[in-house]
Amino acid sequence: VVVPATSLANPFTHTLTGLPSGIYKLVVTSVNIIGESDESAVLTLDTITPVVWFKLDGNALDSIGANSGTIIGAVAANNRKNIASGALYFDGASSVTVQNSADFSFGTSTDFTISVWAKLDGNQLTPATGLISKGTAAAFGGWSGYQLVINSSQGENNFYGEYSDINGGITWNNGITPTTGDLNDGNWHLVHYAVNRANGTLKLY
Repeated sequence: VVVPATSLANPFTHTLTGLPSGIYKLVVTSVNIIGESDESAVLTLDTITPVVWFKLDGNALDSIGANSGTIIGAVAANNRKNIASGALYFDGASSVTVQNSADFSFGTSTDFTISVWAKLDGNQLTPATGLISKGTAAAFGGWSGYQLVINSSQGENNFYGEYSDINGGITWNNGITPTTGDLNDGNWHLVHYAVNRANGTLKLY
C-alpha cells in the first residue's frame, strides 16, 4: 500500500480486506520526497477469528457465536470511552456464567489468547478477584483449566494468570502491567493472557 503524504491524516488508518484467516507481518516504511526512508516498523496482524466475544455492553451476549452468558448481579456501567451501558460493573459477588462449550476447550497442544479490559474501583479481594475462569472444581492438586485474576496478596492489585493440564502441573505468570504499577489507579487496563503450548509458557501482556 503506497499512500501520498498529502493524504495522511493523524492518526492514519487503512483497511485491508479479503485476507484469509491467518497471521501476517506488515512492514511499514515512510519515504520522503527525495527518497530517504525512516526506520521501518514491523507489525503482526492476526486475522484468526475469535471463538467468543463478550462486549459486556450492558448484557452478556456472545457477539460472534452461540455462547451467550447469564448475568448474575452485575449492572450496566460506562465503558472506557464513557459510553453509557457500554460495560458491566461487578461488585465482587456478581458474575457472568456461561455454559461449558467445546469452543472453550483448547486441549493440550493448541495455543490460545484471552484479552480483557478491566477497571478497578478499589482494592480487590484477598488473595484474588476472578476475571475469567474455566476448569474443574477439584482442588488445585487435580485442577485442570485456566484463569485470569486480579491478585492483591502482595500489597498491590496485579494481573495474575495460570493454567493447568491434568497431568502437566500448573504454569503461571504474575506481574504488573509494564507502565502502571498498581492497577487500582482509576484507569482502564487491557491485558492479553497468552499460552504457548510448544514452549509451555503463559505470558501476560
